[in-house]
Amino acid sequence: MKSILISKRMAVLIGLIASPVALAGVIIPLRSYSQGALSSLTRQRTSGVASRYKSEVKIEEKDGVREITCNGIPDHTIGQFTGAGNPNPMSPQDYHYKVPISPEPSRDSVTTQPYSARQQKGIADRSTYLADFIAQCQIDWPKNRMMNIIAHGHSVPAGYHKTPEVKPFDSYPHLLHAGLKQKFPHAVINVFVTAIGGENAESGANRFEQDVLSHRPDVVLIDYSLNDRGLGLERAGKAWRKMIELAQAKRVKVILLTPTPDQSVKWDDPNDPLGQHAAQVRALAAEYHTGLVDSLA
Repeated sequence: MKSILISKRMAVLIGLIASPVALAGVIIPLRSYSQGALSSLTRQRTSGVASRYKSEVKIEEKDGVREITCNGIPDHTIGQFTGAGNPNPMSPQDYHYKVPISPEPSRDSVTTQPYSARQQKGIADRSTYLADFIAQCQIDWPKNRMMNIIAHGHSVPAGYHKTPEVKPFDSYPHLLHAGLKQKFPHAVINVFVTAIGGENAESGANRFEQDVLSHRPDVVLIDYSLNDRGLGLERAGKAWRKMIELAQAKRVKVILLTPTPDQSVKWDDPNDPLGQHAAQVRALAAEYHTGLVDSLA
């Protein structure tokens, strides 16, 4: 079983669900990294944005079209996004836009449609995405109701420590449950684990309705990328889409998780399979307007 890093993931998960601002100080002991190695890794991943990257914007006009290419890095000192304690560093993106130089009003009639979650582009805003869930957690008995969270995935949420040893009470679903109960002591919150060690997204998608939606969840966490490397991007992406769409059809909030790193990850290699699957998860979160916990950022 590959070494796993859960401290960062837990901080983001509890921050995303429990509060618009990540809970500072929620640190889960690491099983495979020393404190010194973790501190060094954290500094490398989160500091020096201004010195490492420069703002790049290119604007070209041709054949009546203005093309804008940029990397998303601001030309000023950055603040703390999207709240204090956010562990995700800024990094260059690839944005490309085409707009007419002289736009004209459309002559075609436009029929408005309900603004669905699928039409809202971009990863969900962590300060508002789970506002309804948070509000329900703050209602006291007898007007409150049971709130269900499902952790669906492979061996990591299932609690595998070092195969075949399983430590569910050290896994992030249990730690998330404990953190939420500390934050909302009057709420009835259940965290169900439907994860199976060794499983990939295709198998998880095939049993999604029976094993996940049958619990009538309010929130579903999906975590399969570590094992999806054997499937490839196309097959994995199709399975993730199926699970997301099934959940959203039932008005269930979805949080996608990029994989926790293992010791084989090549951080600086864009062709590393784990990095490619993480990029696909980020793209799916933006396309379907879901929550995102980016452990591999």
